[in-house]
Amino acid sequence: MAIFNFQILLYSLSMFFFCILFPQTNSLTFNLTNFNDPDQKVNIILTPTSEAHISTQGLQITTTERVNGVLNVGKATYIESLHLWDKSTQKLANFNTHFVFVIDSQESLKFADGFTFFLAPDEWNSTGGGAMGLPIDTPFSTTPTSRFVAVEFDTYGNPWDRFNTTHVGIDVNSIISDVTAAWYCNITHGIQNEAWIRYDSSSHNLSVVFTGSTNTTRVDDTIHFIVDLRKHLPERVTIGFSAATAAGNFETHTVKSWEFSSSFAINETNNTVTVKPGSNKISLGAVVGSVVGSGVFVGGFVLVGFGLWRRSRAKEEDEFEIEMSLENEFEAGAGPKKFSYQSQMRLVEWVWDLYGMGRLLEAVDAKLGSDFDEQETERLMIVGLWCAHPDHNFRPKIRDAIHVLINFEAPLPILPPKPPALSFSSPPLHTDTTSSDTNQNQFSGNVDSSKFISSSTASSSSIKVFNKE
Repeated sequence: MAIFNFQILLYSLSMFFFCILFPQTNSLTFNLTNFNDPDQKVNIILTPTSEAHISTQGLQITTTERVNGVLNVGKATYIESLHLWDKSTQKLANFNTHFVFVIDSQESLKFADGFTFFLAPDEWNSTGGGAMGLPIDTPFSTTPTSRFVAVEFDTYGNPWDRFNTTHVGIDVNSIISDVTAAWYCNITHGIQNEAWIRYDSSSHNLSVVFTGSTNTTRVDDTIHFIVDLRKHLPERVTIGFSAATAAGNFETHTVKSWEFSSSFAINETNNTVTVKPGSNKISLGAVVGSVVGSGVFVGGFVLVGFGLWRRSRAKEEDEFEIEMSLENEFEAGAGPKKFSYQSQMRLVEWVWDLYGMGRLLEAVDAKLGSDFDEQETERLMIVGLWCAHPDHNFRPKIRDAIHVLINFEAPLPILPPKPPALSFSSPPLHTDTTSSDTNQNQFSGNVDSSKFISSSTASSSSIKVFNKE
């Protein structure tokens, strides 16, 4: 009697896709969850001239003590540099990072200036005030002293900012953001926030998902910007955080955890690949063509496959409970069962909830017992969720999904802990139309974040994502 074993499925997928993949090189991967752990603490470089330090709360980028009339500035970087691109091959790295952070004004309504995640050359001086610790010549200027690319979490509206309130922006060699969006956040009570930043070397898309809050509801937002980082940064860069405060406006900047992964893109110049000894060479285009016959092959196959083995859920989900009758279906050539769109979405949400709770393996059918590899299983499901992300900007290309699926050296994607649900923002209340209009807006303080003004550019977008509690 034929036996359909989960390990056989993984092995078959691996053998089928092996021919179109190349191993990754020069990757940088780490996960820092406790900065007080000596083994993790040694990986952080605290700039001697800055106020960055480690406390029981985490990595403090600036001082935690209020000192009136003083500009505070801090910078902290990872101990290893990131190999961002290679001059000889022009290859550009993909990277993902996720960090949890808190900006807290200790209940004061007067706070500034903000916090950044940056990529930059090795050595440069941080500047306080509106520069937020980035390499700018003075706290009240926008002129850079070094190349950099940063994601800013700005808590103060300066004259060069599009928003006179808290906002998030992507900065390329300037603190005049190339794209920006208002940021719903609670600085006065130090509400914890998260950010996910991803760079796709194929599309040159730098995308950011960030959390905030309105009243007691968590709100996610996203922005992205198309930028070829090879044109703006050296081959190797430092990665880290910077922050600053202004005279009379105080806030603390604490990083609770930080994870990062990078890899170089797969070589696409070779049109043929070699399979097992004795076999003929096959066309890479033919293989990819057969693989991508369905636009959601990996996501659909992985998630539907797990649906066939998953245990029964609560009664309200009985409508898509699958009978374990794969043997007859495969012998008849019918393959996996089809699902309704609603059933697929509910399946994705259920698996994503388990992922966020760190209980992903509960999706495996109990009938399998221990007859499966936990690492393989977890990798398969995470790749499936990656491919099913509701925002297409965060979905992988087919070759990247397959690469992560079968290459256990490749870092797994970093996904939000809750399944995002997209809700497109209403048209902007008002948009700056000329640079002169922007220059005439002299902002001088913090404004109620409920007065939201949205903006976009031709190469960027902002989509609001509400997380289900």
